[in-house]
Amino acid sequence: MAVRLALATSLLLLYGADAALAQSVARNYIEPLITEDTFTTNEADILPGWSRGADSREFVLAVQIEKSIAQNASIEVTGQWDQQSPPGNHRDRTGFDNLEVLPKYDFYIADEHEFRLAAAIDSFFPVGNSQVENNTHYLAGPMLLWTKGMGDLPRDSWLRYLRPIDIQGDGGCLFEFSGSFSAKPFADAILAYNIPYMLADAGSTRAAQWIHGPLKNLVPFSELNYVEFTAGRRGRTPPALFATPGIAYVAGPYQVSVGTQIALNHNASQQDKVSLLGLLNVQLDPIFPAISWNPF
Repeated sequence: MAVRLALATSLLLLYGADAALAQSVARNYIEPLITEDTFTTNEADILPGWSRGADSREFVLAVQIEKSIAQNASIEVTGQWDQQSPPGNHRDRTGFDNLEVLPKYDFYIADEHEFRLAAAIDSFFPVGNSQVENNTHYLAGPMLLWTKGMGDLPRDSWLRYLRPIDIQGDGGCLFEFSGSFSAKPFADAILAYNIPYMLADAGSTRAAQWIHGPLKNLVPFSELNYVEFTAGRRGRTPPALFATPGIAYVAGPYQVSVGTQIALNHNASQQDKVSLLGLLNVQLDPIFPAISWNPF
């Protein structure tokens, strides 16, 4: 009898463990429009953007490539082409912007709580056209990146409706070694409601039965963006605050996102009156498996 009881208990424990594992759902985080994510992956991004200021317009097209170089490390390179329409009868100015290089390292990962911390060093090299890029100096500075998913919330209460939420954020400061200002602090955060996660999260919400077709692949989100220019001799300038709501469509290794940037204070509204942003993200590992090779 004791042996049978021990065997039955073991089977129940194994069944409970298997059920818990079956209920766990892997979350696929979207690629943000502006916020830097913590993930060290192999991916390519195309980011078009259009903005209209008080008396000028600008169109940008950025290409971003990220390559993993170790298990939890990657390096990201971004190049951007600008077309600016200045006020008056001046001709449009076109050319390449400065080159951005960002090495990144995940130093803390807690998958059971969907939490990650990463450190990065952001650098801008003045190799672009000085007519479209006012900054002609080398910029560099540290960044702290973080990610938190709400999948560890319980399913047996109204909190289950918050489980699809995930948040990503960054913060840092760029330092200029010469020029008119000495530092540029910045911070970004994105809050997304992950509908694909909600559908895969069995029993989390009854609302899943009403979502069909392309709606299954949508992830609505909103970013909050802050930037400030600090002048060593002139003191601080007012910060610029923006909200960037949008929606992402995720299908396999591809993601398409669109969003608009809204000024939240006077200083931000002086810079951009209307902004439209886009993103095409491609995860390269499923398409080119050989690219997953890491040199370290």
